[in-house]
Parts: sequence; structure tokens; C-alpha cells
Amino acid sequence: MANSTVSSSLRPPTRKREQSFQQRLKAARTALRQCQPEEALKHCDRVLQEPRLQATEQATVQFVRAEALEALARLTEAVQVLAVYEHVDVRESLPPELRGEACLRLGSAYGGTKDVPRALNYAKQALTLATQFDDTVATGKAHLLLGNLYRRVGRNLVRSRSFPSRPHSGLASGRQGLTRAGAKWLGDCSHHRRELDAGAHSL
Repeated sequence: MANSTVSSSLRPPTRKREQSFQQRLKAARTALRQCQPEEALKHCDRVLQEPRLQATEQATVQFVRAEALEALARLTEAVQVLAVYEHVDVRESLPPELRGEACLRLGSAYGGTKDVPRALNYAKQALTLATQFDDTVATGKAHLLLGNLYRRVGRNLVRSRSFPSRPHSGLASGRQGLTRAGAKWLGDCSHHRRELDAGAHSL
């Protein structure tokens, strides 16, 4: 009887804590959907102040927090929030759906920086995990992220790998300099075209 009394007295606080966590997490996600990232951050910060958060709960909140920071264009902070999940052993300790979410959020955060190759790597990992566990929602998100990243690769290619704006300057010092520049440009185009083609096949 004593054990039963102790057990029953412990259950309500546990249930209450779980309810509080879920309510605040829902509020953060709702604020994010309603394009209120600053409000979402406030909810996340309140949740993170709760004692005895489990690793899965903390990860879930941090992923929402990182998404809110992205929405505010605070990309460096988003990457910092997710830094711990760059370690493979930390990701492996999470359930499959959270491992995929970790890769998705890392890919999205790095996608806003100059490190697009790293973003692509994480996005591909997210797609692999989503496909492996037959998660259609996560698969769609991974495809969308990959599409956005490959479009960015294409835009960067057009902006940074164009022909010299003053070709006659190359001719003034001889055709050889211009020929080398053109050959390099074509080589770079070929490399990035292969990367874009690979991305198109993965979508």
C-alpha cells in the first residue's frame, strides 16, 4: 500500500511536467507557423529552463529554436545552436526521426552561409534517413531543401563564373591570357554542371 501511495504521488508531477513541455513546444511551433519567430524563441527559451529535460526533448526544442533563428536571418546563431548535433555520436543517440531532423536543420542553417557543400551533405543525409525509415513528410522536406540548395549553386555559378566583362583587355596583352580564362571558366562550368545534374537525379 505504501509503495502504491508513493508511486501514485510521483505520477502527477511527471504528467504535469510532460503536459507543460508539450504545451510550450506547441506554442513555439504555432508561433513559427504564424511567422512570429521572436515569439517562438521566447517559448523555446522557457522550455529550456525547465529542469530534467531529456536529450530527445532538448533536441526537439533546439531544432525549433534553430528554425526560428533562421527565420530571423540569425544564421550564425542557428549554426551555434546546432553545433552539438554535428557530432555523429550525438546524432546516433537520438531516435531516427530526430536524427533526420538534425541533419535537415543543419543543412538548412548552413545553406544560408557560404558553406553550401556542407549544407548539401547534411541535406543528403536527411534524405537518406527519411527514405530509410519511410517518412514521407521528412522526405518531402529533404527534397525541398536539396532543391533550394541546388538552385543556390546554380545562381552562384551564373554570378561568379561569367566571362570577363572586358574581353578586349585580354586581347590587348595577347590572346593567351583570355584563352586561359575561357578554358578555366568552361572547366568550372563543367564541374558545377555535374553537381547540378547529380542534384537533379536525387530530387
